[in-house]
Amino acid sequence: MREAYEMFPEILESDIAESAKTRYRKAIEGNLNSAELKNSLNDLSWMLSTVYGKKTIILIDEYDSPLNSSYGKPHQYRIVEFIRDLLSTALKGNSSLKFGVVTGIMQIAKESIFSGLNNLRVNNILSTDADEMFGFTPKEVEGMCADFGHPEKFTEAREWYDGYRFGNADIYNPWSVLRYVDSGFEPAPYWAGTSGNDIIADLLSIPDEETYDNMMSLGSGRQIPSDIKPDVTFADISDLGKGVYSVLAFSGYLTTTADGAGSSLRIPNREMYGVFGEMIIDRLNVNGMSGSIRRLSRAILSDDMESMGDCLKDLFEHVISGRVLDNEHSYQAFIAGLLMNLFGNYEITADFESGEGYHDIRLRRVRGSGPNVVIEVKRSKVDDPSEEQMASLAEEALKQIVDNDYAHGMVGRTILYGIAFSGKTPTIVSQVVSRS
Repeated sequence: MREAYEMFPEILESDIAESAKTRYRKAIEGNLNSAELKNSLNDLSWMLSTVYGKKTIILIDEYDSPLNSSYGKPHQYRIVEFIRDLLSTALKGNSSLKFGVVTGIMQIAKESIFSGLNNLRVNNILSTDADEMFGFTPKEVEGMCADFGHPEKFTEAREWYDGYRFGNADIYNPWSVLRYVDSGFEPAPYWAGTSGNDIIADLLSIPDEETYDNMMSLGSGRQIPSDIKPDVTFADISDLGKGVYSVLAFSGYLTTTADGAGSSLRIPNREMYGVFGEMIIDRLNVNGMSGSIRRLSRAILSDDMESMGDCLKDLFEHVISGRVLDNEHSYQAFIAGLLMNLFGNYEITADFESGEGYHDIRLRRVRGSGPNVVIEVKRSKVDDPSEEQMASLAEEALKQIVDNDYAHGMVGRTILYGIAFSGKTPTIVSQVVSRS
């Protein structure tokens, strides 16, 4: 607030009342108490209106940033109270105000932050008033590619940065498109890390089974049904079942389908598949194991069973408690979660019907030149089994893939893995098939 006041030193040179100048000096010296600070925007707008003889315009960007950063922390509600009072005094009943504009990622509900304000005019991802103004339209991106000498790059730009829906408009991520063109049309996840939305990590830190299944569906390229609430309360976003998908949609991680409220959600484009996968890895990155997670993915796609076994053992020992490894589904779910960084290039399904039964894990290639993968997991029920017993169990898992045709519908090179676990130690066998 001191910096905001310092932008207008002319206040001290004006003929405004000396009491106002005293308040101005107190602000730039950083000596406002809590009550004065809550009223400081209102007071500054009055000073400027008095000096210039015109009503003021107040622009507040990223109003929800301190709310997101404080989410779940002891001072969260102190900040909510302060922001509510600051906005109320500045934007309600302020005779010096012409109008105000408040922007942010999330639309925090009235009872949480805007309880003192009336007659707000809201634009969000479901609104049609300015839907084409939130990013670039397909026509604009196509023209940009042509203007910079690469009209053939429009298809790549669409794959990486299209897919957002605002109101009735299909929109490209503007930041990413500009970076893409400026970087010589080199595709990359330019948007990643720009939002600083700490609340997302908290919301996904301990997903329940339904949330996990939805994450798998989204990563597999499917849509999930979900009602998007135009505004959310802090009670909502504390409840994964109610608010997490609204937050993900308003934050740009997901997008709505064309039928508006009550519609389905999906991951919008290749850039966000990568960001989404990184979010999941970050959630699993216990004791700095993200390197092992990526090495595991490379080993699986290259049929490197030795590295694959080393990574699995390392990850199981450092990330997951042996007490939860009491059934094959626990192993399956954990491995599937580790592979979420492949979202976008692969459709990943777990415990899903294929062929003549239900496979454990399938990675069907949707982009790139990598192989398809099918994994079947077995857990030894024998205490201290021999190497021969573990090898036999892994072969049994591999045979189950073949006999039940779990690779049904996969075209091209496909690697089949049978994995048997004794505690946290895996035994792996593989077979490579190819279908046209």
